[in-house]
Amino acid sequence: NCFRPAERAQARAANNLSADDLVLAFGATGGFINPRKGGDQLLQALQILSHLLEAPTLVRLHLVIFGQESPAPGFSCPIRCTFVGDLTALELASLFAGADLALVPSLQEPLGQVAIEALACGCPVVAAASGGLLDNVFPGLTGWLARPGDPESLAHALAAALSLDPADRIQLGLEGVRHVGATCAPAAVAARLHQAYGLAQDLFEDNQRRKLLPHGVAG
Repeated sequence: NCFRPAERAQARAANNLSADDLVLAFGATGGFINPRKGGDQLLQALQILSHLLEAPTLVRLHLVIFGQESPAPGFSCPIRCTFVGDLTALELASLFAGADLALVPSLQEPLGQVAIEALACGCPVVAAASGGLLDNVFPGLTGWLARPGDPESLAHALAAALSLDPADRIQLGLEGVRHVGATCAPAAVAARLHQAYGLAQDLFEDNQRRKLLPHGVAG
């Protein structure tokens, strides 16, 4: 319940982010160190992106990395970046509320919790079309999708997201809030579980009735 929209200017001020920056949020436990989260593909995509964007847009990009305290030896990124380490849920919600895009380029993602949390805060998501991310990131509706493990595809998805009018990106964020509220909120999940168990009970009872019918008699 702590993942919810907040006033963007206040969220940016709380995270020491410039009002003029185009803020990209990326992270996971271990940040770039976790190979399944697609950090290597993201860095390659940013290199490609640096040739796709005009200089005024490129200099405004600011990548904020959570889940990692500092860059590993040899780390190289073509845009400005800040490592913020581990964040509490409230701190992460504040970061998403102030960010323009959340990046989830995972090679493997059974659920995609980071994407859900970002969407709940009104932050559109650029993600790999992998696993559970397909259940929540919808192109042109709540975000953009790229081919998993394909830096060029990811770069073009990012370019498309960044070329969108800011008001249109905000609309995608609002749709993300609506989607998560309708599908991932505790009450919504409980209702679906209740329905699923009800259907299972109906099937069980129907099967039991069929077992009691005389041989050859249809139920």
